[in-house]
Amino acid sequence: MVKRSKKDIVENALNSDQDLYESVKRRLSKAHPNSVITFVFMRQLDKDGLPRSARATSNSLINIRVGHAGNNNDAGVALYAGELCKIIGGVFHDNLNNGISLEAASNRNQIVGATCNSNTGGVGEQGLVISNGLMNSVTGGYFEGNAGDGIELDNSYLTAISGVNCRSNGGNGILVQAATGNGGYNAVSGSICSSNTGYGVMTAHAGAFTEYYDAIVGNAIYDNTAGEIALDTLTICRHNAGFVTENSGSDTIANGTTTKEVTHGCSYTPSLADITITLGEDPTNSPGAVFVDTLGPVTFAVKCENDPGASNLDFGWSVRRH
Repeated sequence: MVKRSKKDIVENALNSDQDLYESVKRRLSKAHPNSVITFVFMRQLDKDGLPRSARATSNSLINIRVGHAGNNNDAGVALYAGELCKIIGGVFHDNLNNGISLEAASNRNQIVGATCNSNTGGVGEQGLVISNGLMNSVTGGYFEGNAGDGIELDNSYLTAISGVNCRSNGGNGILVQAATGNGGYNAVSGSICSSNTGYGVMTAHAGAFTEYYDAIVGNAIYDNTAGEIALDTLTICRHNAGFVTENSGSDTIANGTTTKEVTHGCSYTPSLADITITLGEDPTNSPGAVFVDTLGPVTFAVKCENDPGASNLDFGWSVRRH
């Protein structure tokens, strides 16, 4: 018989009795690192589904199903200061708090292909929450029909979210938020956020936000009630279907005028640093200084000091969010 060192395995466990709850609790504790817990089904508990683990290390939860957990103080699954843990697959639904919570400096954990839906009990209510974490990753999975946000990052650093589908949540599809001086360098990519009551993706850093960047790149975001994306000033946001951050075209300041209003077609109000103007000719009259003015959510104005004369003044323009 092969002895499995440093591993405890619970497989094919059914129902939600007290013995199973306590068994899982022991295996998620710091006294049992490197545990593998698979195919557990728990529902209609008076307490949390899978219990909060204190400084769990290198545990794996595979194809867990937790529904209707009845304690408002915790989620279907909660890792408290967890490190190097994996949640692979699984369904976390109809809990009174969040579907999954990674709390209190839970670092370097992976969530892969999880489904968090219909968590609507009144406390938390997000599909997935990661608080004060570092270098966590969320890959794939469905976050749908939760009363709050599909995924919420609070004061988290270096978190990668990719390939997820966040749909029909009562809050935002994905919320990245932080208090002053906390959180940043998170990335959301290759994901779909649709039909949420809030924004598809929202970044919200309180206070002075002058150092920490987040990136929202290459997503499909559409049909969200509040809007597609809400951005902090320094958030890098590019190439998202449904939210235009780059556009270009050409236009003309006509003879007898010194202003042309340009419709930029972007989903945000560009800053001066985002706009480039290229003159296309040497006009009949010297136009003097050519500059951009009156930036707005739909248009900006290109102006010159002097009437360009009979030749008009052709110019090209481009907008690219920096």
